[in-house]
Amino acid sequence: MARVTATGARVLIMRSIITAQFDPLNCLSTATYVDHCHVPLPRIACPAAPLCEAMLDGINVWRNPNHYSTRILVHFRAAIWAAMAATGVFTGLTPRNQ
Repeated sequence: MARVTATGARVLIMRSIITAQFDPLNCLSTATYVDHCHVPLPRIACPAAPLCEAMLDGINVWRNPNHYSTRILVHFRAAIWAAMAATGVFTGLTPRNQ
């Protein structure tokens, strides 16, 4: 990270230890009730923290025991962006057109 910041670039590392004790998607395929597949992790995509729903707004939250599904990340993209912006890492930067 020091080598990157030495070039003048900014670095943002968001702590996210995502590990389930089981495969939530596999759990959903066999569970009688969706709440049998809750995962204990507090995160943006887990508003019922300290448990994390297996399904939220009709979307599976987990892709596997260590990764959120792409659809849930897209669903919460505004909240994820807000969390990144709240760190202050973007202060003073102007958006570039691509």
